Amino acid sequence: MEACGICHTDLKKIEHNLLAPPRVYGHETAGVVAAVGTGVAKYRLGDRVVAFHHIPCMECFYCRRKNLRPVPGV
Repeated sequence: MEACGICHTDLKKIEHNLLAPPRVYGHETAGVVAAVGTGVAKYRLGDRVVAFHHIPCMECFYCRRKNLRPVPGV
């Protein structure tokens, strides 16, 4: 990870002290692929990537375990 954004919701949590310690803010992340595992074809070393957290894929580890709420139509 090379960058992490702080959104308006994070600022609201900070201003109104809404998150109990330990406080970790920021979830809009971006970075560069530093390593690629065997069999990975979609990404290459040095690719610039982001993690878009609002739309579940319904196929990854977390989605399969229902750790994210599905978005209608996705």
